[in-house]
Amino acid sequence: MKSFHTNAFTLVILLLLAFTSLQAQTKPPIFSHAEKVAEFPGGAQALETYLAENINYLERAKTYNIQGMVFLSFIVNKDGSVEQVKVVRGIGGGCDEEAIRVLENSPKWIPAEHEGKTVRMRMTQPVYFKLPK
Repeated sequence: MKSFHTNAFTLVILLLLAFTSLQAQTKPPIFSHAEKVAEFPGGAQALETYLAENINYLERAKTYNIQGMVFLSFIVNKDGSVEQVKVVRGIGGGCDEEAIRVLENSPKWIPAEHEGKTVRMRMTQPVYFKLPK
């Protein structure tokens, strides 16, 4: 009886591993180039407006006069949602985290298309931080 339980347990583990492996293989690929790139609703100008209206310049960044560009990398999924937002190059002072926050909360994007199909796409976006003079 003990042997039966051991064999059944081993079979369950193998099935779970196979299922996990199959799931990993069926996840849609991420494109870095596509015939039609993913786009913020309303285009680049609308994205700039969205960022400008939603970025909160933190007091720490103001105090230390931190300015510049934060470069973010992220994925636009087939449904237009944004995920895996990461800083490629940051400027510190809380600006990096603020840029991530705003991009993660952006409205759904228009997804990329390649060969007539909607695809996931990796994007890079600069976010500008500039203090008024």
